[in-house]
Amino acid sequence: TPNRVVNLLALTGGVSDTLVDGATLPAGTYGQMRLVLGPDNSVKLLDGTVAPLKVPSGQQSGVKLTVHFVVEPGTTSDVYIDFDAHKSVFVHQAGNSGKYILRPTVRAYDRLETGSISGTMTAAGTLAPLPGVVVTAQRVTSGTPSVVRSTITDTAGHYVLDLLPRDGTYHVVSQPVTYDTAGVVTGSYEPRASAGLSITAASPVRAFDASFSPATSTGSVAGAVSPVALESPVDTVEARLPLDAGGVLQPS
Repeated sequence: TPNRVVNLLALTGGVSDTLVDGATLPAGTYGQMRLVLGPDNSVKLLDGTVAPLKVPSGQQSGVKLTVHFVVEPGTTSDVYIDFDAHKSVFVHQAGNSGKYILRPTVRAYDRLETGSISGTMTAAGTLAPLPGVVVTAQRVTSGTPSVVRSTITDTAGHYVLDLLPRDGTYHVVSQPVTYDTAGVVTGSYEPRASAGLSITAASPVRAFDASFSPATSTGSVAGAVSPVALESPVDTVEARLPLDAGGVLQPS
């Protein structure tokens, strides 16, 4: 019961905050946790105004987290909860009501069972840093990619994709789009993907730097998603294309 407000956007690039410290748990194996959200949820809009967030179920039944950690008698265990504010926490305007809804999708990890990939994203030629760029760690299973982690580069173009489950192979993927302070697009670049980077107990920390060439031409795709839900949801539409991931074409 921390009973306090946490700024999720301040917890990026490997920065974490402690919710509970020193809590006593009975010895045993745990497979589920629930995170109950309080009433003071809000979002700061681009113009600086703060709007309240409606949480459909997080304030009653809580947000269910699937975990697997063992507490032995007389020992401690560290569990990390990952809110991905860009991909996993969706905020949207419900119809014309002017209300915003928080739909948190979160993950929990045993810190000892994870690793990380970090690096810097720059523009080809000038090597100028690319800030505010979305970077993802993706796994490919039976030819189908899935996003495991995502983050945004800082002002120096640096990123950290942490809390990656060990004993897995990941591709770092990005298609940089840069914006000004008003949210207007200032640049678009060709996509790139790394070769497979394995996270193991022997090599839990990996690195990948990339330079991106400006896109020669851009366009757009528009359409509709059906069926229409009774409550305005968030639908993510992705365009996938094969990328040269270290000499091997991988879907992204």
